[in-house]
Parts: sequence; structure tokens; C-alpha cells
Amino acid sequence: MSERFRIKSVLEDGRKVYMSKRGRIDVLDRSGAERVLRMRSDGPDKFAYTSDLAWYGSRELFEPRGIRMVGVVLTVSESASDPIDREAFVLGGVLAHEAGDGE
Repeated sequence: MSERFRIKSVLEDGRKVYMSKRGRIDVLDRSGAERVLRMRSDGPDKFAYTSDLAWYGSRELFEPRGIRMVGVVLTVSESASDPIDREAFVLGGVLAHEAGDGE
């Protein structure tokens, strides 16, 4: 079985958020993880989460609407075989270790 990866972002306020879908941490193969990291390397201040972690998108989406946001300063991949970061969240503000991964 090939190695699988999770994507984790670090926000301006220090919170960490895993890339997720339907409340579960996304687990990707190597090529999928590399593709996401390339897309998110366009600039750390291009992407943000709303301050309540309900939404993720480009700052261009949130700024004109006056939505409070927290920018992404770093995005990394980690092996899905490593323990889930107990301080990290998933989209929606749920602690990641409570959500689990999509495997």
C-alpha cells in the first residue's frame, strides 16, 4: 500500500487546521498531497479561514464582504500514519482528533 498524507495549515493566530471534507480529515496519496501543496504555495496571505473556522477560501472572497478571517501562514503535509495533532481542528471548528480521518 502506498503512503498516504494529511494536509495541515498553520494560521496567523497559531491555530492548526487539517484539510477536511464532510467533517473528516482528507487523506491523500503522494501526488494528491503534492498537488495541494503546489496550489497553496501561491502565497501564504492568499488563503484564509473565517475566524470561526466555518469557511476556507481566498482572502479576495472574504475581504469585500467584511467577513472576519485568519490567514494561512504555512501549509505542510504529514504522513497519515503519524498521530493526529490533538491541538488541530477541521473545517467547522471541530477538534481533528474527534473528527478522525476519511480512511
